[in-house]
Amino acid sequence: MASIGHVCLQWSRLEMAILGIIYAIEATTPEKGELIYGGLDIIPRINMAARLAEHEKLSRPLKKRIGEIRKALQGKGMYDGLAARRNQIVHGAHRDMENGTTTLTMVRWRGERRDKVFTAIQINELAIELHNLGNEAWAIFNAIWDARGHRTEDLSGELSITDASLRIEGA
Repeated sequence: MASIGHVCLQWSRLEMAILGIIYAIEATTPEKGELIYGGLDIIPRINMAARLAEHEKLSRPLKKRIGEIRKALQGKGMYDGLAARRNQIVHGAHRDMENGTTTLTMVRWRGERRDKVFTAIQINELAIELHNLGNEAWAIFNAIWDARGHRTEDLSGELSITDASLRIEGA
């Protein structure tokens, strides 16, 4: 169960990093950015970042990197991106199995993806993928922010952590 909290931590960090990309593109303050963009879920948030990057004519490499984050989150279909995997782990009904795995059931989903078996290692691997994606989002933020002549320390890395491994108190 602690690994689910780790997924949540990395997801929140990624959400903030994507919001940071929007702040950097818009050259806005966190206070104003939160009012305008803070209510967006992660997919609309990354879509907004991509549209703003296009509108503001960011460099092709930066636009491509933002697109890669979007692709990782969305996947090829409704059930195969990082967002869907995260949602199943965080929102799925958990049923512990005898072999040390957990079956997660998403009652809204139909077909073969409704019930999915995960090991604790697989859940932690998702947290690491999200952490790495967050690192990339923070790097994009830094590149945009710095290119616009702002001081990186003004906003960057406030939620950034460097260790993606699961930390359990007292273990």
